[in-house]
Amino acid sequence: MIRFSGTDHRRLKQQQWPGDKTRSSHLRGSLSWASVMTLSMVFALVLIGVMTFIATAMPRDLNPLLYLCLASRPPVQPDQLWQSWSLAPQVILPLAVFMGLYGWGLAASLRRPGAAAETSLVGPLCVMAGWLLLVVALVSPLCRMAATTATAHMLQHIILVAIAPALIALGSPLAVLRQGVTAYWRPGPEEGREPRWARAVWQWLTMPATACLLYALAIWLLHVPGIYQAALTNATIHLLTLGLLLGISLLFWRTLIDGVVRPRHNEESFASPVLMALFTLMHTGLLGALLTFSPRPWYPLFATRLNEWGLTPLEDQQLAGLIMWVPMGLIYLIAGLAVMAVVLMPSTEAGPNGK
Repeated sequence: MIRFSGTDHRRLKQQQWPGDKTRSSHLRGSLSWASVMTLSMVFALVLIGVMTFIATAMPRDLNPLLYLCLASRPPVQPDQLWQSWSLAPQVILPLAVFMGLYGWGLAASLRRPGAAAETSLVGPLCVMAGWLLLVVALVSPLCRMAATTATAHMLQHIILVAIAPALIALGSPLAVLRQGVTAYWRPGPEEGREPRWARAVWQWLTMPATACLLYALAIWLLHVPGIYQAALTNATIHLLTLGLLLGISLLFWRTLIDGVVRPRHNEESFASPVLMALFTLMHTGLLGALLTFSPRPWYPLFATRLNEWGLTPLEDQQLAGLIMWVPMGLIYLIAGLAVMAVVLMPSTEAGPNGK
């Protein structure tokens, strides 16, 4: 079990993801975190625009596997479940680029003398597990089922906001991604230095209160009936909301985990990640309860898509609400308890004479 003392916290003053400390010294002259994030966002927006244009120009008789998981497509039937995969290039390509850069960067970092002996497998395994869960949510039949029933949509939602981002953030991928990017482009000293405004914006975004409120706002807005149904019927809105949700979820979990590894001021700063988990547990539980006890369906879109699944629209919504209320809430409860365990570990192990 890893322990973090006050001395350890003082050593981690630089802005970096948890677990990047041993690797950051080997990345001097590489892209800064701000450059990586800016390039990633620009690339994602350009990619979304290009792939959406290509998708709208596709002939209607093209292989349905290449279409996004939208409610404009026919609903999934029980006997077609395991044939209902999605290979939409707008989703497959970003997933492939991310894992390609990560794999390339990991291979580059392992080529350093003695790197294999000092590199832990925990980080790469967490990142790969999170990536595989993204594949389950966005490529497997669960993706098309998410446009057929509210229950499946909620299961996909939990993976996208609470499980996959948490695992990826826990794996601390930024340093490895820098290695992968700089294998193709190594900027000069001035290019690799982030501007002051970028540092200020990043510091504001990674404040616990900011990250937590943005996360709550994204979850609640994407359950507003108009936005929810637009994201299931319009390809551009679908991709934008998906990218926004993933980005904010990664920011939330990165900030929560970073608050455990590197408190900003003192040991009392451990309260921030605990409060983040508690606040999220409360507001997602409230949203789940509202969905569960609502006397009418919020999303009429599903009314004509449930005929073969033995559920009424209201029953489907109630099941989705219960999934958000209990299993999703359990994730945030576990996160909060894990933070408290890390906080209490030094005093517990100090024993009765460790006052």
